[in-house]
Amino acid sequence: MSDAIEACAAAAAELERVYRHVEVTAMADVPILNKALSVQCVGMTSTGAGKLCVLITPWFINLVLLPDGASPPVQPGTKTKAALPGGVFEFIQSHHEEIGPYRMCSLLSPVFEFEAQADALTVAEAILAEVLAPQETEDLEDSDMVAVWEGRLPQINAVEQEEAHESPDALEIAQEPKLLSRRAMFGLRPTEEVAP
Repeated sequence: MSDAIEACAAAAAELERVYRHVEVTAMADVPILNKALSVQCVGMTSTGAGKLCVLITPWFINLVLLPDGASPPVQPGTKTKAALPGGVFEFIQSHHEEIGPYRMCSLLSPVFEFEAQADALTVAEAILAEVLAPQETEDLEDSDMVAVWEGRLPQINAVEQEEAHESPDALEIAQEPKLLSRRAMFGLRPTEEVAP
């Protein structure tokens, strides 16, 4: 078994252990519990954003993103974006003294529609498959927005920088408001055709 697989298995086991404890302590006797469900970590896998899984509990089904290694401190409750193969998803920062920092993306809560664990597992596996399936076309605007949400500015195209230096009026032009073409307004790239 590789180190990455072992790390994912250990993270999944720890997440399940902690949430089983939450179930019998903080969530004990809370009326939103679906007694037909139990805590289960589904499909823990490494991604570029960290270790990702779907967590089933008797009170929610969420995506969970655990950091790989040390991560900068983020205030619990802060909303952040994560770029995953299936798109960009909003997560809420959480922290547990035994798990450390992690992020959750709310999917379903409460979960009374499930009559059995097998039903919840089927849905969790389908969700994870969608989240991990690469999009057919890479959306560069999404990656730029993630950079902005994370406090980084998207890199300026080297060709654009060069053209700006060559033009004496580049600074003046750059300060003028940019007008959108019809194509840009409808989210089309220059190479895409518009239906007549």
